[in-house]
Amino acid sequence: MQGAVVGVAVLHRNASLYSDSVAVRLATLAVAQTHRRQGIGRALVTASETWARAQGAETLHLTSGH
Repeated sequence: MQGAVVGVAVLHRNASLYSDSVAVRLATLAVAQTHRRQGIGRALVTASETWARAQGAETLHLTSGH
């Protein structure tokens, strides 16, 4: 199915109250079961890292349920 959403990454940008530092948390990373093991998750993480850097983040935290 062309144009279907098969993966999602949810990121939260957190600015510090005490300094100019920024942290980003990767709170959700999911890929449809039918599309796993095709590099989609890796691409989402890479895009997340790129976005975090663009936000000026010094750290990227991953929240994992497993």
